[in-house]
Amino acid sequence: MLLAAFVFAAALGAAGVASAHVVPVPQFLPTGVVTTLDFAVPNERPEPMSGVIISAPAGFRIVQAHPVAGWTATLDGSTSTWRGGPLTHLSIETFRLDVDVAADPGPATLDTVLLYPSGARVSWPATLTVVPGHAGEETESGRWGVIAAIVGVGLLVAASIAVLAWRR
Repeated sequence: MLLAAFVFAAALGAAGVASAHVVPVPQFLPTGVVTTLDFAVPNERPEPMSGVIISAPAGFRIVQAHPVAGWTATLDGSTSTWRGGPLTHLSIETFRLDVDVAADPGPATLDTVLLYPSGARVSWPATLTVVPGHAGEETESGRWGVIAAIVGVGLLVAASIAVLAWRR
């Protein structure tokens, strides 16, 4: 629990202006839980977009690529591909994946490639942060660790008060 709070605070402190144009939501994924990720994908080119490829890094397993109206979704190992559309200039479409995360806590990047009928390919990193465990789950050892920390602090305070009282 304390580690999760530390990782969350560190991630917030390190977060800067988003440099990617493909945005995954949520930005924080817990390990050991299948999470649905939505990718807001804009078409910033003047030609219509005809495909999207999203590849997951080590420690991520894509469980399902959800279909989107007008697009065909396929899943091949750690890569999901949607073909169809087209997505017109300055339009945004949301593509959805269910992912199971076993990666260590910290930043992670999923690679996205936008495909165009002309053969053009535009790559964007989709960056997010992996956090330990699921926020609603707490292990028995994690609870005892928190209890031990609270008892330790209490004993330290009591000992400090006793020493101050003894010195007077």
